[in-house]
Amino acid sequence: MTDLMETGAKMAVHVHRLLGEAIVAGEFDGSGLPNEAELSVRYGASRTVIREAIRMLMGKGLISIRQRADRIQPLAAWNLLDPEISFWLRRRPFSLEIFREFIQMRLAVEPVAAGLTAARSDAAVVKSLQNIFAALEAAPAQSEARLTAAIQFHQTIVLESGNAFFTRLLALISTALYMEYTHAQPSPLTLSFQQQIMTCIANGDAAGAEGMMRELLRATLRQVEAAPIEA
Repeated sequence: MTDLMETGAKMAVHVHRLLGEAIVAGEFDGSGLPNEAELSVRYGASRTVIREAIRMLMGKGLISIRQRADRIQPLAAWNLLDPEISFWLRRRPFSLEIFREFIQMRLAVEPVAAGLTAARSDAAVVKSLQNIFAALEAAPAQSEARLTAAIQFHQTIVLESGNAFFTRLLALISTALYMEYTHAQPSPLTLSFQQQIMTCIANGDAAGAEGMMRELLRATLRQVEAAPIEA
C-alpha cells in the first residue's frame, strides 16, 4: 500500500509539472483546460492523480474551480515567485508586454543590488565577477555560454547584495535574461555596461554601479522594443 501511495504521489508531481508547463506555455490559451477524462488520457494517469496535480497547480495560482469546472487563471493571478513557474515561462511565446514588466521588476531591484554589492567592497566577490565577465566576453554572441555567463554575472550581483528579499527574485531574473538572449539581439553596448558595472563594484563606487545597472536595463528595453522579435 505504501509503495502504491508513493508511486501515485510521484506520478502526481510528474503530471503537475507537465500540465503546469503546458498552461504557462499557452498551450490551452484558445481552447481552455481539458476536463479530467481528457487530461487522464493525455498524461496516461488516473483521475485521482489528475485531481492531485490540479490541486498542486491551484496552489501556484494557475488553476481555479468555478461552477464545478477547472479554469486557467490569468497570468496576474499566478505565483510568479515560484521557481517552476518562472522556468516554465521560458516556453511561452515572446511577449513584449511581459518582457517590459520583467525589466521594470529588474529596474526596481538590480540597480540597488549593484550599489549594495559595490558598497561591500569584497575582494572575493570582485574576483568572481571578473572571472565571470571574462567568460562572458569570450563567449560567442547569442550562444548558450554567453547566456550562462550573463545569468551568473547578474545573479552574483544580486546574491552578494546581502538582501534576502532580492534573492527570492533570482529565478525571475534568470528567465528575463533567457528571454533577452533568446528572443532578441542584445545591444553591442551590453558588454560595455557590464564591464563598467564590474569596475564600479571593484572600486567600491556604489552610486556608479547603481547608475550603470539602471542604464543597462533601460538600454536593454529600448533595444528589444526596436529589434525584430523571434517568437
